[in-house]
Amino acid sequence: MNNKLRGTTSAQAKQQLVNNFYRKNPYPWGKEPSLCAVWLLDRLSPSSLVLDYGGGGGRCSYAFARAGHNVVCVDVSHTGLKAAQTLLFDGRNRGIVTANVDFVCGDFDALREDGKKFDAINVHRVLQALKPNPRKEFIRTAANLLKPGGYLSLSITSTYEFDPEIMILIDKKGKPLEFADSASLKAYLINGNEKFARFKDAPRNGLIMMQTKASIRSLLKEHFDIIDMYHTEDFPTNDPETKMNVYVVHAFRKQDSSLRPGF
Repeated sequence: MNNKLRGTTSAQAKQQLVNNFYRKNPYPWGKEPSLCAVWLLDRLSPSSLVLDYGGGGGRCSYAFARAGHNVVCVDVSHTGLKAAQTLLFDGRNRGIVTANVDFVCGDFDALREDGKKFDAINVHRVLQALKPNPRKEFIRTAANLLKPGGYLSLSITSTYEFDPEIMILIDKKGKPLEFADSASLKAYLINGNEKFARFKDAPRNGLIMMQTKASIRSLLKEHFDIIDMYHTEDFPTNDPETKMNVYVVHAFRKQDSSLRPGF
């Protein structure tokens, strides 16, 4: 197990935001694996190589390593990764974690030089923080990092997360949207591409991207075949702040000739 945190992140503002989040509670999602990780655990071959992206707190990396899989745990937050290290080292000291776990502070850029190809990528509540073009590049990079046929298991905020009491829907230029009635609002939310909202009390930094089934299919279709997709109210702990309406998506990487070898 690597004791050092490798890499850096260029998004200093995002890093500070996530660091503060983990300082408040090092294990905001609890210590049990996510729905995405549980699905992978039922399907991975022994001693698989797994990328746990957004793995701060370590609950999914811990579950993978305990099952004998080798893990690379990536997060932009030093604080979140230190919490993950504490959890993994405790498991190692008790003799229930023997697999290798590597901790990387940063994003996909921190992995480019390694040249590793993963059997699976686990992504929990990350994509809603990315705008459309970076989100597409994220999916393409994930496909590049996976072996052909490798699994992608992710959760992403759905439009059912929209709460008119605390959020305002906006267009791509940030202009507030208005609707004649609740029926037209509902129709807008569930159809078409991703929707943009901001929190009323955080007009600049409170942007959230919410997905429909159609937008998720469009996002993944070039590089992945979807195995399953369902909506759920993800509520991993008793802390109300962890509750989120999400789509859970399981897919595998296509044999895609458009993907460049390496980076």
